[in-house]
Amino acid sequence: MVLAATQSKADTTVNIKNPDSIDEIKNVIPPKVLKSKPLHEKVFKDSNSYMTEFLKDEHIQSIYNIFGVALFYIITYSISHDYFTHGRIYFGWLTIEAGFKGLPYAIACWFIMHLSAFLVYFGVSLWLKVNALSKKVIYKSCINTFFLAFYITTICASFALCALCCLHYNLRMGSALFILMESTRLVMKMHAFVRSTIGQTANPAPTVNSTIQLPGLQHYIYFLFAPVLIYRTSYPRTTTPIRWTFVWARSMEILAAVYYFIYFYERFIRPYYREFGVTTPHWSAVIECFYGMLMPSTLCLLLFVYMLLYSIQNLFAELLHFGDRRFFTNWWNVTNYRDYFIKWNCLVQDWLYEYIYKDCYSYLSSNRYVCSFLVVTISALVHELLIGLALQLFLPINYICFGILSYIIMFLPLRGRFGNVIVWLLIIFGVALQMSFYSMEAFAKMNCPKKLNDNLLDKLVPCIWTCIQNHRNSDK
Repeated sequence: MVLAATQSKADTTVNIKNPDSIDEIKNVIPPKVLKSKPLHEKVFKDSNSYMTEFLKDEHIQSIYNIFGVALFYIITYSISHDYFTHGRIYFGWLTIEAGFKGLPYAIACWFIMHLSAFLVYFGVSLWLKVNALSKKVIYKSCINTFFLAFYITTICASFALCALCCLHYNLRMGSALFILMESTRLVMKMHAFVRSTIGQTANPAPTVNSTIQLPGLQHYIYFLFAPVLIYRTSYPRTTTPIRWTFVWARSMEILAAVYYFIYFYERFIRPYYREFGVTTPHWSAVIECFYGMLMPSTLCLLLFVYMLLYSIQNLFAELLHFGDRRFFTNWWNVTNYRDYFIKWNCLVQDWLYEYIYKDCYSYLSSNRYVCSFLVVTISALVHELLIGLALQLFLPINYICFGILSYIIMFLPLRGRFGNVIVWLLIIFGVALQMSFYSMEAFAKMNCPKKLNDNLLDKLVPCIWTCIQNHRNSDK
């Protein structure tokens, strides 16, 4: 249950004297923050998901039913193919078993990650109590330095633990993505909690008077599992009972999306690229495979967005009575790339705006191009890191497409129907390009492993290049 605005007596408070004049506020807040244009604040309110509203329309329901019928025929095809080809029905189990290898280790790491999240809460609670008892500025500075070091160490150790778990236990893509995405989510939540709770009041000699209230542990636990990344002391809550038919429908959609991904891998990715590196790569075959991946990769993108931002988020929102369910807006109608980044994932976009863009705007530069570049760069680096650890390879295609090219395209003056067509052309091309290159690199890593030397450069050279060089040498 989310605590109300009035906190219990057990809550920790730190009282600071009320300001006597506006000059005292100016002494604390940087001058460029006062002069700059105020940035908008995220306001949470009761609202249904876009897809929930769309599914009330009979035309959208028909499209939804078509995907259900397509899944039925995919399942029956898989059953027939397995029976007549292998003599038994696998039902995608071999891919699931291989893709989620090492899942118990990932689950154990998940529990350790949540323990570190609790350490952050108790660390903030201790900071508030010690800070309230400290009177001298030098003591406050030492305390702030110590807790900042503790916080940074906890964040870095949490993510490093997940990375080492992926590499040491050789987790496959399903298990690796689970723990890496969960670790990223928890790190973002921990930073949101610390930044919102004590980030504005860590000045050792504050003159602005405010009262810091630390909500109870129950509210913090709710925040960790609620489908939200921005920390607030209260959120809109639904008062109606849990709709178990809604929960069941969302759960079935998650399973259906997973089976769709298995089907796409078994019927498109593996047949196209499993021989890459065994024979001499030819540009004609690479281009043919790329065009063969255009539609499957687009469907994978749509299903992934639907599963992650509708099915999973609404499932937890329903179970936790979370009211604000606008996890995405009408990103498919955008006419430029900037609106696409803003609308397609409101959860992550709101976090980046609240804790990266605003801080950059307030304390580094009020130039929106600089702030946008920092946001896009951090997001692209994290995406590249997750993909690289999940596949255990180094091929920065995602960073090139997302962190460099997308930032340039973001400021193109696109508008209207033409802009929407261009955006979709770029989205489909980028997704297919990334899926093709990562598939080639993953199978090249298996088919022609590198003979590594001691220098770092050899380890960073893509296996695709190694395969091409090996076949060139053998042809000579």
